[in-house]
Amino acid sequence: MIGVSASEPAGKPLKECLLAEAVITLDGGIEDQATRIAGGKSGVTALRRKRLLRITTEALEQDVLLTREDIAYRILNCGVRTATRDVKYFQKQDIHVPLRGWYKDIGPTITHKTQVVEHFIKRIQPSEIGRRTYHSLKAVERYILHFAKVAYLTSQYESSLSY
Repeated sequence: MIGVSASEPAGKPLKECLLAEAVITLDGGIEDQATRIAGGKSGVTALRRKRLLRITTEALEQDVLLTREDIAYRILNCGVRTATRDVKYFQKQDIHVPLRGWYKDIGPTITHKTQVVEHFIKRIQPSEIGRRTYHSLKAVERYILHFAKVAYLTSQYESSLSY
């Protein structure tokens, strides 16, 4: 599968981005068959969602970021609206699908930085936050440090107003 290199910044037109290749697993064999059968009437949906998460995670592990269009049109043969619905399904479960838009803070979603800070406020350890959000420990610690600086400065400013 060819996708955008994870090193490419947000805001750069896709046609100008460096592309990279990732080896993905479309068919998980017996495990995928079991998912489909166990899902009953919703088996096809469950299988598509499982594949979506597996494929995007595998691509990210190889420093390739896929878009919803890549997933919908080139891999799962569904519409972008279906892929979007599947991503929202995972978001409701606090599972983040590592697509380019989410990873690079592109589009109308809650930023990954906000999600990292929310996990931190819930007292989740930085290493676990990194696993859940597909970010390095260094990046997680940087987001938490920035949050702490803003919180400190905000409290200092508010206390100066009360005098």
